[in-house]
Amino acid sequence: MTSVRVDKGRFDQALRNWKRKVDATGKLQEVRERQHFTKRSDKLRKKKAAGTIRCKQKQRKAGLQPEPRWLK
Repeated sequence: MTSVRVDKGRFDQALRNWKRKVDATGKLQEVRERQHFTKRSDKLRKKKAAGTIRCKQKQRKAGLQPEPRWLK
């Protein structure tokens, strides 16, 4: 359970700290993923697309040309 102390009525700051802690643990993301069933093939497709985007971003950052589509 994630908890944060509220010091001297600083609720806004405590809320920000709590959100940061929840993001770090990944609990909120897990709850959102478990709200609906996702097929395994859909998970793999999403994971592969995310990897492709990451690779293209790294290539752009390194100043390399992306691979042409007709070579794939």
